[in-house]
Amino acid sequence: MWELYCRDANGVALRSTVGRLEDQLPDLVEDSAITVRPVVYRDYGKEAISESNIFHPFTSKRQSFAHERELRAMFFSREPHVGVEVSIDLTSVIEAV
Repeated sequence: MWELYCRDANGVALRSTVGRLEDQLPDLVEDSAITVRPVVYRDYGKEAISESNIFHPFTSKRQSFAHERELRAMFFSREPHVGVEVSIDLTSVIEAV
């Protein structure tokens, strides 16, 4: 897959797992939540994004991207346009390079 995004030999790919990432992310940060969700690859011609689930617009992509097998870590805050720094131990997250 990475040959699609990094055609020369200057790219780096990291392999991890959902569990490794979730273990490093705090449940709450300054009254805000972090959640990790897999991306769902959809055929938008046959299936609409459900408006009943707040995560669906952020975790949906076209079926043509299914080879990416992407995860998204999302930060939710009551304050708009706010972010926080979250320190993680990369050696615990990265399984292979």
